[in-house]
Amino acid sequence: MGIQFYFCCTGNVKVMRDAVELAHRGFGESCIIGVAASGQEINTRPFQLVTGRIWKGTAFGGWKSRTEVPKLVNKVLIGELPIDEYITHNFNGLEKVNECIDVLHSGECIRGVVQISQNPLAKEPIEAISLKEKIRAHNGWIYRVKHYSKVNNCNMNFSIYLPDLKSRTLKSPGVLYYLSGLTCTDENALVKSEFGRFASKAGIAVVFPDTSARDVKIEGANDSWDHGFGAGFYVDATEEKWKGHFNMYSYVTKELPEFVNKFFPVDGKRISITGHSMGGHGALIAHLKNPGMYKSVSAFAPICNPINCDWGKKNFEGYLGSVEKGNVYDATELMKIYNGIETPILIDQGTKDKFLFSQLKTEEFSRACKEKNYPINVRHQDNYDHSYFFISTFIEDHIARHAKYLNL
Repeated sequence: MGIQFYFCCTGNVKVMRDAVELAHRGFGESCIIGVAASGQEINTRPFQLVTGRIWKGTAFGGWKSRTEVPKLVNKVLIGELPIDEYITHNFNGLEKVNECIDVLHSGECIRGVVQISQNPLAKEPIEAISLKEKIRAHNGWIYRVKHYSKVNNCNMNFSIYLPDLKSRTLKSPGVLYYLSGLTCTDENALVKSEFGRFASKAGIAVVFPDTSARDVKIEGANDSWDHGFGAGFYVDATEEKWKGHFNMYSYVTKELPEFVNKFFPVDGKRISITGHSMGGHGALIAHLKNPGMYKSVSAFAPICNPINCDWGKKNFEGYLGSVEKGNVYDATELMKIYNGIETPILIDQGTKDKFLFSQLKTEEFSRACKEKNYPINVRHQDNYDHSYFFISTFIEDHIARHAKYLNL
């Protein structure tokens, strides 16, 4: 008889010996965590190990100090690893350090923190990063995160799906950014697009940003479903009312990727982009304004020529001050002057989409591509509309296509 697993964190070498000798003969394991005093040695009879016991030690829970501990710190920062639960005592002021040592020696304290002084340089909100949810799905994990955005000057939400390591073709997965349409949050495509089983099979990560700032007060931002909250239109606003918080172009092309690369185990050099409707518009302009940044590009029913549709005119006038200023955020206009890497574009468009001719204007973009001899494949899908049923039907093709480029 004996103990199957034994963890010793006392730092007492006599207890360490007891730990290995109490382990079950043949398969018991004793793991030394605590650090002994200088000069102390552990000893035991070789027979204890010859009979099959395992005696080992660990620091940082097995995380490699140089390469992996920073990742462990990131888990703490996003709230996935709640170390605050193990802090039993707090002390304010360096003069309390001896008091902290005494309570540690007493055995009453698991972890004590001495706050030397307040940090006068801390300008960001105290809760700059927080993990809202961690959900098991499709042989991977979905993280729903709230973080502070400097470009939008407020808290922002996004979700990221990470496949299990064994399902990835490469150690760090490439990342597909999915930009959603009008009225959506980070949850809509996450729940309705049925992306998960295909992303898992392909071994890629998928990021779902929100479609605008939310945690701010802007007069009239809730008055219309197609302008304001839920309708950032992936531009950087210049009008005084909006420019402090509505900078979704810089957010999705610069700040969010930097944040994802910093806090999640992904390969930030291998990214692709897709989106639906307003998000399809965002995906197209993100590529056309940043040639070579994305390994692959696709869209579902994108708004292709917003300076010539009501949705685009309304948002360009509101955020930029005029429709004409929207030329630099119009995929058709950008294609006419494009002179960069010709990353092939895939577009799926339903023939029964009620917005096809009035708002999306796919043919205008297709014509501009043809005039530039730019590689594009527009697939007109018979009888499909603008809904998530349409997206979920063809997302397997899109993810497989992006995975092809991301896993090279």
